[in-house]
Amino acid sequence: MRLAATLCLLALAAPPLVAQDQDFYGAALTFAGRDLLVVKRAPARGPAAVYAYRPSGGTWLRLGELRAPEAVERGLALSPSIAASGDVMLVGAGDPADRWGAHAFVREGAAWVPGGDIAVGAAPTGDPEVSMATVMAILQPVPRQVATNGEVALVGFRNQVWVSARMNGAWRHTMTDSVVSASYRGGPLAMAGNTAVVSVATDGGEVLSAEVSGMGWRALRPADLGAASRFGAALAADSGTIAIAAPGAGVVVLFARDPAGGWRESGRVALGEGPARLVTALAVSGADLLIGAGGGAVRHIRRGAAGWQPVGDLAPPNGASRAFGSALAIGPDGLAVGDQNAVGGRGRVWIFPRDRRAGSPPVELGPAATPPSVTAGEVRCTDGKAGEFACHDVDLSAFLSIESLGGGPGERVSDLWGWTDPVTRREYALVGRTGALVFVDLTDASSPRVVGEMPAPPSGARDIKVYKDHAFMTGDGAGQHGLMIFDLTRLRAATGTGTRFAPDTVYRGIASAHNLVIDTTDGLAVPVAATAGGNTCGGGLHIVDIRDPMAPVFRGCYTDTEGLVAPGRTHDAQCVGYRGPDSEHRGKPICFALNETALRIVDLSDPANPVPLSASRYPGQAYIHQGWLTEDQRLFYLNDELDELVGTSGGRTRTLIWDVADLDDPVLVGSYQGPDGATDHNLYVKGDRMYQANYQSGLSVIDISDPLAPREVGHFDTTPYEGNSAGFYGAWTAFPYFPSGRVAVSSMQEGLFILKPRPALVP
Repeated sequence: MRLAATLCLLALAAPPLVAQDQDFYGAALTFAGRDLLVVKRAPARGPAAVYAYRPSGGTWLRLGELRAPEAVERGLALSPSIAASGDVMLVGAGDPADRWGAHAFVREGAAWVPGGDIAVGAAPTGDPEVSMATVMAILQPVPRQVATNGEVALVGFRNQVWVSARMNGAWRHTMTDSVVSASYRGGPLAMAGNTAVVSVATDGGEVLSAEVSGMGWRALRPADLGAASRFGAALAADSGTIAIAAPGAGVVVLFARDPAGGWRESGRVALGEGPARLVTALAVSGADLLIGAGGGAVRHIRRGAAGWQPVGDLAPPNGASRAFGSALAIGPDGLAVGDQNAVGGRGRVWIFPRDRRAGSPPVELGPAATPPSVTAGEVRCTDGKAGEFACHDVDLSAFLSIESLGGGPGERVSDLWGWTDPVTRREYALVGRTGALVFVDLTDASSPRVVGEMPAPPSGARDIKVYKDHAFMTGDGAGQHGLMIFDLTRLRAATGTGTRFAPDTVYRGIASAHNLVIDTTDGLAVPVAATAGGNTCGGGLHIVDIRDPMAPVFRGCYTDTEGLVAPGRTHDAQCVGYRGPDSEHRGKPICFALNETALRIVDLSDPANPVPLSASRYPGQAYIHQGWLTEDQRLFYLNDELDELVGTSGGRTRTLIWDVADLDDPVLVGSYQGPDGATDHNLYVKGDRMYQANYQSGLSVIDISDPLAPREVGHFDTTPYEGNSAGFYGAWTAFPYFPSGRVAVSSMQEGLFILKPRPALVP
């Protein structure tokens, strides 16, 4: 998977810990008595959390969502590791600063409440150094492994195992065990009563056990299993049994306590051949053993007089993926199976009866649902709400969910643009869905109508612009996508949602590109951050003459020296026929390029030989992302996509204000801070208003009639979940240029919003 699909600022290949638009509910689970605790590790639709359930009358009641306050405030993920014993539960932290190892919760009566955090490092001080290492730590925090018996906690992190004890309601480190840490590489942990069990090699091969009272480690591996057995690739324990997978040898080895207080082998279960050996998880409780056998199979084994014998497989229900069985737990009321990849990464948990003879179907559990479409009439913003959405002086004309836009499981929306038919005056939203460009007629704003789509190679980060009644679309991480061009006048004859259009032409000078810029005055299209083939221009400005939209012609490149992801990479730009106050450059095609580590202004008068005019930076800079000129082209409003997350924005959404009256010497003249700490994404200016799409916060309408003193005059939260913290989920683009004054907003996990700010821009 490409990180461009997980964070819009990146376009390099690496597997992310947390994908941008997935919840990964069911990534880890455990029972605490009769309570089932399920990890939703990503903050896609609401914060990362542990969901707590309790059986009642044949169903499972959700008790609540358990959240670590600091993780929620900063929009952090959780690690896919959870453990509980008695009234204590631990979940692995996802802190990129390496401060926290685990978050603890304790049961008080019928409720679970925060029970302290287990630190494995000091709190960061000062402004962080922003580098690719910083970015990768945010995107891929090192996962933690946890285990507990209620009084002692084990946290495996990097190459150490931390041992902590619960004292007076707080967790105190008793030791970082040097013996086990010398060979620990992030493997699973368990506790069997007072025995700590640690897999000390990444690919298995060795498991150590020790009594927490003395921590004298002993190897558990049977003599006939060598390192190639991958002994310890998965493990589980209860107070009387330790189960350890050795997939290389094709067995799960069971251990029981011997009379001397140690552990002896008590049985083996054969795994079979092929995918059955790809053990993903184990769970053991009393006489029951579950084996996640790889490829979406779960085996149920039960101990009887003849030893451990198969009961049968737990069949994957409809909607399950090959990750079915990657998380397992056994409780008094059922066998729980997690599948974090089900429903396109939303995730599911199924609870099967523990008594398999009952024959009852499994109970299905999932995270919070995506809001349903709203098409029955305008919903006024009243007392801070428009339906279930928080708002201020912005009404909801309509909402179309991703499903209503034709999206299947795992799809999302990214960029959008708009087009008004110059003949019919009908207004259309052009919505970039993962697998298509979707055309939505907004003329009846309270009853928008999907009139068709143009399929395209899958991309989680599209960009769309319009020139001469033609739509131009790029896709990032989409292979040989090219620049797709579509004649929008064809929509006049569109009949409905089933209409599938082919592009009128595809420019093949590029393959994938993260963003697309069009100078409508000079007829120049400029894909940026191109990858995967064609002439990438080093990730910079790839300049195409589109004055004849059906016959695009390559004109030149501009490759910078700036960049965070890579030198020369332009993330986004605004390119205009310049008519601003700098008389030296008036009448020229000028690009304001957001080059990750500098705002670069470039003269494209000779596209074959672009001329850089200036490069500007600012205090607290993290990732220069996107921006837009005022209509008189004197000021440029710039957003930084990482400053909120890394802590250089002052704790709130920050917009930088540049005076660009002298293109050779821009001056930072101010900044605007929003009301919360959401990460800003795309902003556009129309008249004396700025329209910001700020991820989890949604649409912010900002009055810039005093351009150096912006103030928010309207707001609509497109993510009806708790919190508006930093992070890369939610509103992507707000398009404000319809003659009707309505604003179309794409929200990645939700869909398309048609909004009406007050007062209306036109009567």
